[in-house]
Amino acid sequence: MTVEPGAGLARLFDACVNRIREGLRVVEDWARFVENDPAVFGRAKSLRASATAAASLLGPNLVLARDSEG
Repeated sequence: MTVEPGAGLARLFDACVNRIREGLRVVEDWARFVENDPAVFGRAKSLRASATAAASLLGPNLVLARDSEG
């Protein structure tokens, strides 16, 4: 598979966004199941949605730059 020039930056952003969303999901679960705190749960959920929306502004380039096989 050939990766387009400059795809490394897109791959980095893709990985970072995924980690941000995964981390916020952990915070959501902690707030919901351990702390039983709807406010923290809601804020984490909102931030996770915002991260997803921000990533979508970059278009499909992030997903297209993935090199799962490599």
